[in-house]
Amino acid sequence: MDGIGQYQPDSGFDLSIMEQTDEAGQLLIDPELIKSRTLLMQSLPKSVEVRVALLQPLVHGECVYGATNESTATQAGANGLSYYYACMAIILLRAPGTDARDEGEMLERAARCARDPEELLEAWRRWLRETAPSADPSASLDQPELPPPSAADANLKSAQRFQYYMSHQNEGKAFQAMGAVGGLKNTACPAVAAGYAALCPQRPGPSTAATCDVPGQAPFKLKAAVFDQFFSGLKTCKAPGPLYETNELMQAVAEAGAYECMRRSTTTSCAGRVHPRVVTLLASLRGLVVGKDDGSDRPLGLGECRRRLWFGCAMAQKKPELEHFYTNPLPADAAARASELRAAEQQAGQAAAAQTAAARGQQSELFDRTTQDVAAADARLAAARAPVNFPVNFAYSRSGCELLNHTLDAWMQSEPLEHQLSDDKANMYNETVSEASFNGLREHDPDLVPLYRLFYGAPAPIYFCREKGPLRVAHLHDGDSCDEVVQALTRREAIPNGTDLRDADLWMNCTGGHQGCPGATHFACLPYHLSLHATQKNFPALKIACDADDTYLGARAEVLYPGYAALRADTLASCGTRSKLAKVVAYTRDGSHCDIPPDVPGSAYYVPPGASQAQVEAAAAGEAPRARGFKVVGAFKGDADWCGAQLGTRLQRRLAPLDRVDILTDRVDCEHTYTHRRLVIKGVAAQIPAYWAKAMSPAVARPELNAASARVRRSWELLSGAEVSPPERRDMAWEEATLSTACGGSGLTNWAMHAGAARCASIYGGWRKLQTTCPILAAQDIAAPTLPFLLECNEEYGALRAERDRVAALYDSYDNTIHHTMRGGKIARFHLKSLPPTSAVPALDAMFHSEKDKIPAQRTLSNIVFNAAHLRCVETAMQVDAATLATDTRVPFREMSRFISISQSHSGDWCDLRTDGTHSTTPLSGQTRVAIARRHGLFLIDSYDTIMAARAAGHADLLKYDLLGDHLCNTDDCNSRHHEFCRAWHAAISAVSLHTVLLGDKDKATKSTSPLVSYNSTHVTDIVEPGGGPGGSDRLFEAKVVSPCTLAEKQGAELRGQKPSKRGYLFGFGSTEESYRIMIYGSAERGLHTDGPFDEDTGQGFVPPRQGHYSDALARGKKVIALIAEVFGGLSPHPARFLRQLSRVAAKHATRDSTKYTRCARTFRQYHGQRISHAIVMTDALNIHDGTLKLKKDFLQRRAA
Repeated sequence: MDGIGQYQPDSGFDLSIMEQTDEAGQLLIDPELIKSRTLLMQSLPKSVEVRVALLQPLVHGECVYGATNESTATQAGANGLSYYYACMAIILLRAPGTDARDEGEMLERAARCARDPEELLEAWRRWLRETAPSADPSASLDQPELPPPSAADANLKSAQRFQYYMSHQNEGKAFQAMGAVGGLKNTACPAVAAGYAALCPQRPGPSTAATCDVPGQAPFKLKAAVFDQFFSGLKTCKAPGPLYETNELMQAVAEAGAYECMRRSTTTSCAGRVHPRVVTLLASLRGLVVGKDDGSDRPLGLGECRRRLWFGCAMAQKKPELEHFYTNPLPADAAARASELRAAEQQAGQAAAAQTAAARGQQSELFDRTTQDVAAADARLAAARAPVNFPVNFAYSRSGCELLNHTLDAWMQSEPLEHQLSDDKANMYNETVSEASFNGLREHDPDLVPLYRLFYGAPAPIYFCREKGPLRVAHLHDGDSCDEVVQALTRREAIPNGTDLRDADLWMNCTGGHQGCPGATHFACLPYHLSLHATQKNFPALKIACDADDTYLGARAEVLYPGYAALRADTLASCGTRSKLAKVVAYTRDGSHCDIPPDVPGSAYYVPPGASQAQVEAAAAGEAPRARGFKVVGAFKGDADWCGAQLGTRLQRRLAPLDRVDILTDRVDCEHTYTHRRLVIKGVAAQIPAYWAKAMSPAVARPELNAASARVRRSWELLSGAEVSPPERRDMAWEEATLSTACGGSGLTNWAMHAGAARCASIYGGWRKLQTTCPILAAQDIAAPTLPFLLECNEEYGALRAERDRVAALYDSYDNTIHHTMRGGKIARFHLKSLPPTSAVPALDAMFHSEKDKIPAQRTLSNIVFNAAHLRCVETAMQVDAATLATDTRVPFREMSRFISISQSHSGDWCDLRTDGTHSTTPLSGQTRVAIARRHGLFLIDSYDTIMAARAAGHADLLKYDLLGDHLCNTDDCNSRHHEFCRAWHAAISAVSLHTVLLGDKDKATKSTSPLVSYNSTHVTDIVEPGGGPGGSDRLFEAKVVSPCTLAEKQGAELRGQKPSKRGYLFGFGSTEESYRIMIYGSAERGLHTDGPFDEDTGQGFVPPRQGHYSDALARGKKVIALIAEVFGGLSPHPARFLRQLSRVAAKHATRDSTKYTRCARTFRQYHGQRISHAIVMTDALNIHDGTLKLKKDFLQRRAA
């Protein structure tokens, strides 16, 4: 490819063609036509150079649109964005069933788009012909609802979607793809279209008076830093709008040269300065219907990713303000309350002064009167200071769902006789009256009115079945069934009574917020929140808390149910929201459910839909069963046994996709399925229970969290081939796997173990907010509470502090166990360094009673749990070592040595590396399974049968092969492990070096011929950074990747004390590092011959002198760094420290850092640490995998002979 000039339109490119029309008045190039075609988006080329080149036409259009602060509102700017979408279609969009375009064809299309307007027009017309819909739409567009696919088809479709999402680093979507298939309804079915229309009421739009700018109010101004942060964090694999533009495409165009213009255009668009044609182009919605768990439908109206970007940036910047607005009294109410407090204080002061004067004058009658005045003033002051109830919505609060659960805990435990009610709003996002939303914006967020007006100021067309164009009334019925459709829509209040649909045209989205739009929640919740405040004023004792449209109320029965009736009437009248009574639940712990109105579920008189005769009779007698609990934003509150059972069912359903994940195998087009399975199990399935560990009582949640962990274990053991290992090894491996990757585990957190830490961090972290939003908690002293859920939390915290102290005392004893090296160093017995200090877990009375709160984060508390669990794993490894048969391994203390090794710095980094589609980050399935088994001491399933058969056949020369892979890892190309390690380090060093870093090749060069011999005459170095050392000296690197699980050399009495012993079962790198540092650096003579052999426990004895491989370089003042690692991925202290040094250089000189970061690894140490660790572990696993294949071949040949 010869540069990118041919793909860049020149400055004279006339974009006025984008506004030219034909004789019929139709635009010659109209991107609106994209919306009415079913198309596929091409994957962008992986080559950066090719990707940048073919996106240049889009870059040009983006830069025209965002050229200045005013261009977005001009015709020229609108032409630029239209050109952008036209070129996107020509280059990247194709019809289903057609072959994917190769890079050459896409580049050729890009060149045609950039050459001149005539070529662009011809390319557009050609694209229209290529993607034209079916010639007979009546035969294909009206389709019945599709039957569910067969199990085989469903599994294949799920596997394909799983692979697609994993290739885009979206493990969450991949896991969801393995769930139930068929959530999306068939949009070509008229019945589905009619159901969707019923959920999109046809009401008048907002008035001009409501949508016009607020006089004197400046429009919203987006901050550049907010855009930068939000844009870089755009999620992948988000469903596109009608134009097919994706987040990935926008980011690629920005990286190709349009970043500054895209930031500018977003800033001006957020201020509402957008040309009408652009608004029309972006206003349409893509209609989808998703089936919900309860059998109902959820209508979705997806807007374009670009407008989602605009609203997302605005909401991100506004979030602190919104959080304050929704969790505090209204500004006017707060001002009135403050005014009343000042007046009450003034009255109290005056009354007290008058009483004092009366007392001094000894005027008894006046004193009695002033005493009454003081009492009245004090009562007024007490009332002014008393906490008051006000509606709270945690939708914009950090950890809002957890805060809502803690609030409900406080309600239920402070007044057991009170009732709680869970309100379910019917289709709130689609039914909120837009007029009310705009009026709310004008009063409380006037700077956002111009932005919201762009897409909520007028009804939006809906593209439901693309080939049919925008959704029309004619799509809702099949000719003479129109009357039935009218009746159904009238019953559901989607249209007024008497509406004649036969003469109607478009069916639009007229009200509410567009689901999927970041601004929809504020638009729908704002008028609802204001209505709740109005209800609250009439019912001061009523408690109201929400998360978006999920609403919960609490009070005594005589207050709650009249207040709820008023709330329903107020919200329906003011903003059009309705409650779905069949889904409402009323609960009381100790109160009477006979006080609940008969139409509310939970009442003693409630008759459920489809009730049996027995249920009807029980309700008539007031004996219908009480509700045993209710759901609170996914968690459960109520009777403990009911909550536990509901949580168990919920976790089973959430983890159900594992059933399909477990049966995924490699295919011709995907040979790394096990890698994908590992990432999904670790990153998604194992983390699912985390929310409930925070939101629910540990006593209730722990049994179900343990069950969830057991389900994850089953999938992990299937993945690792653990079935061939004995039970004690499987238990050991799983115990280790639940540790964090930094602590020697695989990150498969058992949330039952961490429930206390999670709960404490959640409650203490939100305590200040809870005290301001919940009057009940405002009166609680966290150090001496009375509510059971706080007492339980404090008990869990006390147990964690005690455990920390116990572990710290044991670590102190470890620190006194010293290993003396032959080079004069000292090493203490290994233990984790992540145990938090005492100051990080303060006593409760010190946590909130200082100038600055000292609240421990969940990571801090979980590190206590991990450290204690790590010690238990050490004990388990010792027990397995003691019970291991000599036929399994001949390495003494093998499991202790392995576990200490996998606990070293960066050893688990490879577990955190997410695939980016490249070969280096996507190992084969066999490699992944070997790596997992090796890390946690499991027998290798791939070689197990062969080794056991060889033993049974009596092949003596094959007895050296162990079941754990220690011999196999050195039987094939051992140098490949060293080479990959060197390449990974070379990339890290080169990324921040000012010099050309040289990589040695010991396979192809001898000491005499290597170009690196000039740096060190006694040994060929692995990596050289000329001038990279102190004072401009050369920096040399020697790399070693060794195994801690090897047999110790037997030393006779005459050699004892002359070579380091293997003590890796107690000390980090105790079996490897010392020997190789002596080999590299040499060692000086110490002591006298008469002192006897060197004693590693005392540091006394004779050490003979040794010359190292780098004696020449050291003598010439060069800096030599030993990069020593073990086969399990850990780096010894010196290279780990050097990597931190490089990371600091990268942070200080960001422009010097050439690392190509990914969205999953954004720091130097994380990025390169993962790749270094991955290079070691996966190359070792590949050696074992290849060695296993050779072993099998050898054994089969012998058996055949």
